[in-house]
Amino acid sequence: MKKMLTEADIVKTYLKLESINATALECGLNVQMVRKILIGAGIYRTKYSDKIQKMKLLGASSKQIAAELDVSVQTVWAHSPYEKCCSLHPVSENALKIRKCRARKGDE
Repeated sequence: MKKMLTEADIVKTYLKLESINATALECGLNVQMVRKILIGAGIYRTKYSDKIQKMKLLGASSKQIAAELDVSVQTVWAHSPYEKCCSLHPVSENALKIRKCRARKGDE
């Protein structure tokens, strides 16, 4: 099994590669997850990320933030810091088997 990634590993990789896409490929994560981790680490900012973080700290819900900023809840989610550390763990063997099975079914 692969080494468990930490936020620090992802930040270090991003600082070395200077690309979210390249970092995602290197770490075996999706681009959205890398972006959210970097937002949470204060390394990467978007048009909305600072506003959303401030509003969340004040206790606003995603729906409230979306209404205030006149954007969708999905946009709020996309520009929010990553909150689930458990998904940084390597993919389980069972998950890999499921992916292979789905890939085979897609090829038929």
